[in-house]
Amino acid sequence: TALANKKAADAAFEAADKALADWTTNDMDPVEPGIQTGYDIAWNAANDARGDAEEALWLAQIGCAAAGAECK
Repeated sequence: TALANKKAADAAFEAADKALADWTTNDMDPVEPGIQTGYDIAWNAANDARGDAEEALWLAQIGCAAAGAECK
């Protein structure tokens, strides 16, 4: 489960990162600064979720190893 969550968080981050990069490259409209803020907020949230998922995966791997199980 932790690995699946990590993969989903990575995918969500990649989507947010691409959306921000695409908007910055192609659609940037200085008349609407709120849009930039929205993309930044989404990127930050996805990055935070990715970090949380990575930490949860790490803790799950430690727990798995401590239990003597085979861990992936």
